[in-house]
Amino acid sequence: MYEYKSSLAPFFTSYVDFKRSLGYKFQDISTFKNLDRFLCECAHGGSIGLSEKILSPWCVRHANESERNWYSRIVELKGFAAYLNGLGYPSFVPRLPKRYSSTFTPYIFTHERLFHNSERAGFFERAVVAST
Repeated sequence: MYEYKSSLAPFFTSYVDFKRSLGYKFQDISTFKNLDRFLCECAHGGSIGLSEKILSPWCVRHANESERNWYSRIVELKGFAAYLNGLGYPSFVPRLPKRYSSTFTPYIFTHERLFHNSERAGFFERAVVAST
């Protein structure tokens, strides 16, 4: 398991344990690893709690980051900040960015097109040979 190094180390661990106790799998903790590294790099002192000044640079979308990953990262941070607030440590709870919209467009084959493509590929002939 990853060893957190910032002043929020015990809170990252307790938050993950808390979420798992509620039934969440919470297997990917990369957001907290990255936040921990960020807090160490920006010399976040021994104070417990997250200010808007500290979190604002971290909440900015990275150059090669997809909208979905960015949104998910902010959702996890928002949950963690709310958790700290619940424990009595004042923390800035970021607003969620506009919900990402998927760029995926499914293509639905018609029965005729599906049959035509499979016939061209020799699917039915191979299926008959394989079954005998």
